[in-house]
Amino acid sequence: MLSAALKRGRLAHTLLLHGKRGFGSEALAIQLMCILLCKQQSDSACDLCPNCLKSGELAHPDLKVLFPLPALKGGSDDNRDQLLEQFSHLIRRELTAKSHNHYYHMQVENGRGILLDQIRALRRFASMKSYEGGNRVVL
Repeated sequence: MLSAALKRGRLAHTLLLHGKRGFGSEALAIQLMCILLCKQQSDSACDLCPNCLKSGELAHPDLKVLFPLPALKGGSDDNRDQLLEQFSHLIRRELTAKSHNHYYHMQVENGRGILLDQIRALRRFASMKSYEGGNRVVL
């Protein structure tokens, strides 16, 4: 169904892929992301262009990956910035693991939900123009 929509150029602007853990929903989403960000603009990723190489590493500038993080407890803005910096280190570690194994389950200890700061960053990301001139993808 997704392949047919891609061939017709009629893919919905938003897709929700959901399945049991280990079913491969995230791996499917990553494969679809690679196709959408590929310079070849076909129904499969070429895996050779710079966009495919960046996508495979989950490091493409037109890609935003969200996953649950621990809640930030009040405190000063400096304290929040320090916590967010610690989270950014954990996020990079998880993204690296996921880029090597698309079936890896990304998880930060005590991660319970998407933080308001993540939603704000997502809104900024969505409002900006594409860096590479193509699609923008959020996983």
